[in-house]
Amino acid sequence: MATPHEYLRDLREKPERLVAGVMSGTSMDGIDVALVRLRGCGTDTEWALEGKGVYPFPEDVRALLRKNSRPESSRVDEISMLHAVLGRLYADAVLRCIEESELPAEGLDLAGIHGQTLFHQPEAVTLGGHSIRSTYQVGSGAEAAHRLGVPVIVDFRSADVAAGGQGAPLVPYVDALLFGSTRKDRVLVNIGGIANLTILVRGSRIGEVIAYDVGPGNCLVDAMMQRFFGRPFDEGGATAARGAIIEELLYRMHEHPFFQQRPPKSTGTDVFGERFLDALLGFPESKNKSPEDLVATATRFTAEIITRAVLEYDLPECEVLVGGGGTRNKTLMDHLERLLPGISVSSSSVLIDPDIKEAFCFAVLANEWLFGQPANVPNVTGARRHALLGACYFPF
Repeated sequence: MATPHEYLRDLREKPERLVAGVMSGTSMDGIDVALVRLRGCGTDTEWALEGKGVYPFPEDVRALLRKNSRPESSRVDEISMLHAVLGRLYADAVLRCIEESELPAEGLDLAGIHGQTLFHQPEAVTLGGHSIRSTYQVGSGAEAAHRLGVPVIVDFRSADVAAGGQGAPLVPYVDALLFGSTRKDRVLVNIGGIANLTILVRGSRIGEVIAYDVGPGNCLVDAMMQRFFGRPFDEGGATAARGAIIEELLYRMHEHPFFQQRPPKSTGTDVFGERFLDALLGFPESKNKSPEDLVATATRFTAEIITRAVLEYDLPECEVLVGGGGTRNKTLMDHLERLLPGISVSSSSVLIDPDIKEAFCFAVLANEWLFGQPANVPNVTGARRHALLGACYFPF
């Protein structure tokens, strides 16, 4: 049997590798898989998307994830069980995607699995005499590696946190690597549970990228839909389209302290999910308002915070490419097009399918780990130095 060192050396020497990227975001709606054929690394990376899939969580797992993403309702025993079962579910999703893509299972070389974020604490606190930040994703790399039979890279955020960063966002490295242009300015917006953006000024280097979380993407609307209607999300933005925007409440929402912070900054659903919804429902501006009006207001709010972030940079002829699950919300996309007149706003499917954009990125980040390429962007995350992102589990 080859040693781990020999195994990785042989992978690096292959002319190309089939790498699975796996993501389950803060929306907690399921598992996204991208199968990417990669050649080279760093700025020499060449890629081709070989397969993709989106697979819902079993309902009991989804309910337990939501419960344990809230500190007041989480339990250590349930988190431990989630860690184990998610490793298996991630691997099962990859195997299913390989089968559906009519690719040979033995052709897979490597997997990069983000895991499910249960807690993200970007601001430092003092504990044991140390100033610490922390981030926690569940999903056992060992379980996934043994099920897939290939090395699995997990825990992508911790190295950046250890280097003094916030551990997020990580996608901008891949955005700059693969989607930067010498001809046009681009703003890449990802609307998952949290919305984030990457500013790619034409001709800029990776280290000059500007990127940060701008606030709630889908998570606030999802929380409202679950609470008011018992549904996980607003399909197509239909509920928001039936409601009226509550201008006074919208104004109050913009007063949240997060929007006064300067980048680099990151946030999570622990800030803008159920807790934020509880706060909103306590405001007098939301009293006696219909659920449809509240959903309409939250949808408009996401569009406004994205617009404010885009317009903060003087890029009048930029191309705005929007990815993530939020692209399926027609009401949200209509708001963005109206709020950004004269700027080209389109789905980032011109570059890569928005449904699996983040999964795609973690395939690329796993490939960067294989070649020893640091893949954080310190001026984006706030880290003191570059860091090699991820930890590897072997199938033996």
